[in-house]
Amino acid sequence: MNQTQQSPKIVVVGAGWAGLGATYQLVQQGYDVTLLEAGGHPGGLVAGWKTAQGRSVEAGIHGFWYPYRNIFALVKQLGLNPFTDWTRSSQYSPAGLEVESPIFQQEPRLPSPLGTFLYTRFKRLFLKKYEVDAVE
Repeated sequence: MNQTQQSPKIVVVGAGWAGLGATYQLVQQGYDVTLLEAGGHPGGLVAGWKTAQGRSVEAGIHGFWYPYRNIFALVKQLGLNPFTDWTRSSQYSPAGLEVESPIFQQEPRLPSPLGTFLYTRFKRLFLKKYEVDAVE
């Protein structure tokens, strides 16, 4: 941009990964950017903590896989290290452990749907018969 021109003003709504990445790239290009976030912290739906035993817990299903090169490039550019170590992903219901997903980088590479199906350990499959009332 020309030094005599005023930088265009842009508002980015949401400080999740997309909003943070967009804001960073726009600022790098010389735009005057205002980033708005309704929540109490940046990160959007991403939230995590460690238990008293040191186990990583994430709210919801969030994953950053190796193909997400844009996210890894952004945190590297910013000098951040916001990620926990690679761990198995477990999903629980009120009945207990339901599904355990492996660390896929440790498994032989297979096409995504096939690898996900073969390497994921389902503890219980919900094969429940649902009855539908007849519509008269």
